[in-house]
Amino acid sequence: GNTFEEVDNGFPTETQTSINAIVIHPTNPNIVYVMTSSFESVKAIGVYKTVNGGQLWQPVNNGLDLETNDLQIDPADPETLYAAARRGVYKSVDGGTSWKLSSNGLLGGEVKDLAIDPVNPLILYAATFNGVYRTKNGGEIWYPVNLDLPINSGGNGAFEHDRVLEVDATGHVVYVIIRATDKDRFAGRLLYRAVLGTPDPVIYEFEVNGETINVQSTSHISNLFVDLVDREIRFTVAGPKGTVSRTTVTVPQTVLSELTSAIVDGKDLPVQIAGTSVSFEFPHNGQRQVTIR
Repeated sequence: GNTFEEVDNGFPTETQTSINAIVIHPTNPNIVYVMTSSFESVKAIGVYKTVNGGQLWQPVNNGLDLETNDLQIDPADPETLYAAARRGVYKSVDGGTSWKLSSNGLLGGEVKDLAIDPVNPLILYAATFNGVYRTKNGGEIWYPVNLDLPINSGGNGAFEHDRVLEVDATGHVVYVIIRATDKDRFAGRLLYRAVLGTPDPVIYEFEVNGETINVQSTSHISNLFVDLVDREIRFTVAGPKGTVSRTTVTVPQTVLSELTSAIVDGKDLPVQIAGTSVSFEFPHNGQRQVTIR
């Protein structure tokens, strides 16, 4: 970011529009999409695409409602994109060359925001006038998921703009920012979270003196430290309340031999030891400190 160059050839910079989202192909960074909006501007002109790192942009709006609010790309199949628009959700399976409405089951017309599950991208969430909707089959069918959300049936609806919906890296935690009341457009906003069960385990690898320490866990793992003097490994685990940390730590004998115990916040845990691996579990409660000895 020390230097930048302007790369907008083909994009109508004279148009009074907002670029509201920039989406980059997950494996080819020369392929980029920008989504425009009339929000905080005058005119929406849909989606533009470059295949050469911004040297040339072209509109990719065949079949698309130009009044778009958000754009998502499938990380597993980057030719598939989803656009939140005034008339619903639109889907492209050919890199934006053509779009089709994919809103079966969605009520409330305009979709303000989308979030895609990074683990299973067939699962998406949509923020609509009538609250949050979910699809499990890539937008073929949507159904409401609003239990315990203060959804308003009148006024300005549950959401007024984008950036109000997100899914975490595990796909098991969903956040929404919802309007506090339907009477006042500038009323406060409320943050809600849904935890969809214990996440699937993730494998973390830490390199220490040319050796690899392997941690497989349903927790977020960070701050791993190897203490060769006290013969222990310390790290931080984190996860949402109501879910369980299931963790297996595998340590090469050249780093730490004869694993014996696991301690969480100063308390010993029951462990299973198999060779150079130690396994244990405990309930999540925000951030906790683990020591392997």
